[in-house]
Amino acid sequence: MKALTISTGTDFPHAAQAIQVRRRRRRLDQPKRFTTETIYAITDLRVHQARPAYVATLIRGHWSIEHRPS
Repeated sequence: MKALTISTGTDFPHAAQAIQVRRRRRRLDQPKRFTTETIYAITDLRVHQARPAYVATLIRGHWSIEHRPS
């Protein structure tokens, strides 16, 4: 995960951090191969409010909601 502080220059007026997360997953059809996915997130939380480990926890929690059986 990479995080950087945003000061100006985005279309998100309250943005404080931009985050890039690279996920690497093992393929079910070919267990020796992996797929890589890159996602981006923007938050209004500043670094002192949300350290990278905390942001990673939030992102993982969001991912589990999206992939939960309905």
